[in-house]
Amino acid sequence: MADNKAVNQTAAKPEEAKADKKAKANDGKKKLKKQADKNGKSKYICVTPGSASFGERYARVLQDGMVSIDQADNLVVIKTVSGMAMAVAAAIDALEIEEIVGSIAGDDTIMCAVRTADLVPAVIEKISNK
Repeated sequence: MADNKAVNQTAAKPEEAKADKKAKANDGKKKLKKQADKNGKSKYICVTPGSASFGERYARVLQDGMVSIDQADNLVVIKTVSGMAMAVAAAIDALEIEEIVGSIAGDDTIMCAVRTADLVPAVIEKISNK
């Protein structure tokens, strides 16, 4: 029985080695990412891991994807470039703005529910300045 345990342990080691080798091979490789250009059209760009921090990436998504931002009672309504609402909503969620209770994104519109209507101008300011 001891021989079977040794065989099973050695069988698992090559799989672990393959996973480690694959992870190391992916380090530093460039990846394709879809992004909106200044005219609102989608394009693919090459991204090198570690080239920009998440904060910089989210700021870029907000700048490139957001078209307008407005208030409707206790809601913040954000218009985006077509197809960018999910990415912009993810960027807004990453900001972790306490006043936002939740957000819903469609194709080109995001609605963020804010705790009270009085807090909406401050939320708009926080989103606009990123």
